[in-house]
Amino acid sequence: MSKKAYDCVNNSMLAPNGLYWDHVDLNGNTEKTQWTYNQSMMIGANVLFYQTTGDKKYLDRAETLAEKSI
Repeated sequence: MSKKAYDCVNNSMLAPNGLYWDHVDLNGNTEKTQWTYNQSMMIGANVLFYQTTGDKKYLDRAETLAEKSI
């Protein structure tokens, strides 16, 4: 279930600049504000996926997102 939610966020809220938009409302409209807390949630999600799977791609994603967030 968590992987499904993770994929949904990446498919619907990841902006072309590599940062995450705020949310998608019930009508399917994307709020394109890029708040720092949205980035930190996905950094954390990637770190947790790395810790549970050992797949380095998640750690790489976390590091890349952290760099883009600065």
